[in-house]
Amino acid sequence: MNAIKHPVNSHPADEEKARRSVWESGDWLTAEQIITLAEMSDYPLRVQPDVWKKKGIIFAIQRGGTEYFPGYGLDHADGFRPLLALTMVTKILAPHRDCWGMAVWFGTRNPLLDGLCPQDLLELEPNNVIAAALALANNQQLCE
Repeated sequence: MNAIKHPVNSHPADEEKARRSVWESGDWLTAEQIITLAEMSDYPLRVQPDVWKKKGIIFAIQRGGTEYFPGYGLDHADGFRPLLALTMVTKILAPHRDCWGMAVWFGTRNPLLDGLCPQDLLELEPNNVIAAALALANNQQLCE
């Protein structure tokens, strides 16, 4: 999932600008922060978030040598476990986007979501976010 499949944008400067924007506007947590929030301190450090990532339940971005997980994709009412909609979208987009590409998709206004960002609708309108991801995946498959 970490290999670049489709660049975020065609120019490296545009890609870096998109990444910076996503980073600055997003809610990103380290594995340690998730473990603390979820009160999973009895687990070995980093175990659970890494397992989730390996299973494709969640994605993580790398920044400054540290992995960060999308806090907007965690269910605060369910012990900070990944939202089902995030898991479904991650699995849908994995063949078409690397982790940063997914982060940019979640943090970019989407015309299929009335111009709102998918990350802002994960809990409120999960089916619409999933449908928008499916539309992107279907479009990517047609272009390949």
